[in-house]
Amino acid sequence: MRSPRPGETIFREVSPTAPASRGHELWIVALVLLLGVGVPLGMWYGAPADLPRSDARPLVFLTVGSGVRLAFLCATGRPRFLTTLYYVFVYIWLGLAPLLRIGSGTLIADRNTLWRAVGLVLVGTVSFELGLRFSRRPVFSEPDAEGRAALVLSPSRAVSLAVGSLLVTLPLVGFLASEDAQLLFSSWTELIGSIRSVTGSETQAGFQLFLKGMRVPPFAAAYLLYVLFVGRAHERGQRSSWLLGGLLAGNLVLVGLTANPATAHRHWFGTVVLSFFFAEMCRRQAWVTRVGVLWVFAAILVLFPYADLFRDARTVRDIEPSPVDAMASKLDYDAFDQIVAALDLVDDFGHTRGFQILGAATFWVPRTWWPGKPVPSGEMVARAYRKSFTNVSMPLWGEAYLDGGWILTVLYFLLLGWICGWLERGLEVWRLGADLRLAAVLAPVCAGYMLFFLRGALMVAVAYLAPVVALIFLCARRGEAGGGRDRSR
Repeated sequence: MRSPRPGETIFREVSPTAPASRGHELWIVALVLLLGVGVPLGMWYGAPADLPRSDARPLVFLTVGSGVRLAFLCATGRPRFLTTLYYVFVYIWLGLAPLLRIGSGTLIADRNTLWRAVGLVLVGTVSFELGLRFSRRPVFSEPDAEGRAALVLSPSRAVSLAVGSLLVTLPLVGFLASEDAQLLFSSWTELIGSIRSVTGSETQAGFQLFLKGMRVPPFAAAYLLYVLFVGRAHERGQRSSWLLGGLLAGNLVLVGLTANPATAHRHWFGTVVLSFFFAEMCRRQAWVTRVGVLWVFAAILVLFPYADLFRDARTVRDIEPSPVDAMASKLDYDAFDQIVAALDLVDDFGHTRGFQILGAATFWVPRTWWPGKPVPSGEMVARAYRKSFTNVSMPLWGEAYLDGGWILTVLYFLLLGWICGWLERGLEVWRLGADLRLAAVLAPVCAGYMLFFLRGALMVAVAYLAPVVALIFLCARRGEAGGGRDRSR
């Protein structure tokens, strides 16, 4: 084992990522039997009798494979949160849900299209795994091997962000509450109408700017203060000052007002909750992380259909009685349906040749400046087939295939795997005692957002994630070479 560099601490012998071997093996066996065998086979044989079993075989294969991989990830106790959430999405949205939707008649696809869609998911998943492997090669995983300083979090900049967040967000929240305090806990559709009427903004850009100004700064500030001063103080036996505690408390109150489940979309509320949860799990022993990840999986499986309960008044009336019924019929689980629709659209009209990724990269450009700006891919497909409802998702597999077919799918998921591997390596380095790098800070946030990013549409997903990532980057600076602590306080 190499000697630690100056300012770097490596605790290989007491690593919390090394669980007991026998208990580890029992966890894996139990989870493989449950997730990889029991659940998918039970759904396969529980499908309607008139469903040809050959039509369900590719989906059963996909569900079993992703379930086995998910079982191994959950059982390790390592902080591989992004990879785990990737396989949670594949297992539920592209495995279990399509099986139920085919059985209920919600998903209609011929055998050839079904195999092509499963093949597209498998190609993306293999590319994702290759990207993970590439990210762990020494040339990629040692950013400071030649003496270059790593990006670390600057406590002084995090405090400045927290102060700026209070100065920006408090007036916006106060302005909205002065009109009607109930707006802060009203349904999503009521909030949209009220903000537009109060601010006088009829454009989507103006409304989104107001909304992100209320939500993004307090979340980013509270999260960074928690990671830097609560989590690290716990490890090093330090105490945070009353000023830092007050800044954290103030921003947490704003997060509660602007990201509560009554007014916020479930993807935003879920990102906020999971970001703090995953950051806390990084400091825990392997068995705690293992149990925590399993709780997250169970919560996503059971609670996701009900997370938009307050989106509008109709949602409460139309809620499905069980998660199984929701998977079989609701648009919340139409990811595989949309991949099939993307395949059909390319067959009928051809590829978009990068136009959709261009739209995602320029999400910040108002449509008044660019009238021909692409619409989200799910909406584009719905319009092409003259659907009455166009507010639909488009999974990343469909996005990649629409833009560039199989080749772009491979490139998309190679890049996604490489980024996830880089972020997860930052978590593991932090967990082993080294200093807090930018990758370790970004990883819990990106893991919390992973489901929505994969579900799409890409343009919408990037528009919500980019401001948070940008604020975190603004709070980073170059530390000492070798991973030393930031001295810029």
